[in-house]
Order: sequence, then C-alpha cells, then structure tokens
Amino acid sequence: MKFEQNLTESRLSASKWMFILCFLAYSTAYIARGNFDYARTTMIADGAINESVAGILSAVYFGCYAIGQIINGATADKRPPFLLVSVGMSIVAVANATMMFALTPALRIVVWAINGFGQSMLWCPIFYIISNVLHTKLRFTAITLITLTTPLGKASCAW
Repeated sequence: MKFEQNLTESRLSASKWMFILCFLAYSTAYIARGNFDYARTTMIADGAINESVAGILSAVYFGCYAIGQIINGATADKRPPFLLVSVGMSIVAVANATMMFALTPALRIVVWAINGFGQSMLWCPIFYIISNVLHTKLRFTAITLITLTTPLGKASCAW
C-alpha cells in the first residue's frame, strides 16, 4: 500500500514538472510567433521590408501554420508527442535565429514560412501530453492554466 501511494505521488510530481515544461514551451512559442508583429513597424520604418512584403510574410506564415496543423495534427496521433514538440521547438528556434540573417524579402518569406510550419508542430502534441500523459488529478488544472500562455507570450513580446 505504501509503495502504491509513493508511486502515485511520484507520478503526480512528474506530471507537474511535465506541465511546467509544456507551459514554458508553448509560452516561448507565442513569443516566437508574435515577435514579427512587434518588429514589423520598425522593419518597415528602417526600410528592411516594405508593407507588401510584411503582408506576404504574415499571410505565408499563417498559411504554413494552417497547412502544418492538418499535417502535424495527423502526425501527432502516430508519433511520440515529446519528439514532435522537440522538433517543432528546434525548427522555431532556428527559423527565428535565421531571420536576422535573411537579407532578401524572398529569403525572409521562406524562413517565416518554416517558422509557421514549426509552430504548427506544438499545439496537438502538447495537448496530447496534457490529455493522456499527465496524472488525471492535474489534467483539468493544466488545461485551464495552459490558456495563460497566450497573454504571457504576447506580453513578453511587448517588453
């Protein structure tokens, strides 16, 4: 009986850490998603891009994100969610780091399209982890708290 109680407490503790990691990953993804929106005005004012390129960047990003949601949503049912989150976060990090070296509008569009696809790899696997991996006592709280990632990520971009 004592062993089963310790096992349950250990699983609950591991689930709390797993949720913290999911929360941090998704919050960080929102920062990487919103940073172009905050930089757009300065990029246009500095002549790095013009308004039509800014519009194309946003449209391509969201198009790749939407297509990626379909592809990665189906993939999330067949592949380990931890792998998909790791790959998605890696793609997002590389795309965001590469954006500062993308000197032509065409290259910026390609890099931001890749970012959109990488972003689409996060939603389904993170919610799979919350719904199927976390301890049942933590799931409702986790679903409730994960909604805070949007304002936290957007507030971080505003700083």
